[in-house]
Amino acid sequence: MKKIVLRALRRVVGAAILLAGIAGLFLPVLQGILLIVLGLYLLGIQPPRWVRERLHKIRRSPATPPPPTPGDEA
Repeated sequence: MKKIVLRALRRVVGAAILLAGIAGLFLPVLQGILLIVLGLYLLGIQPPRWVRERLHKIRRSPATPPPPTPGDEA
């Protein structure tokens, strides 16, 4: 029962934040994009496949490139 109530509460809060984010696109006081992302996160809507693939590539790539080896100099 508690799980059902929490899931419903999360959906209501996510929808409210999403609507506030849409309003925030037009109002200078609210951070629209931030609220939209947070609302979508709470609603559990996944990003499109191309976004997931790019995020996967970013996570897989090393943070800094490896140092050049002496034989690589041109």
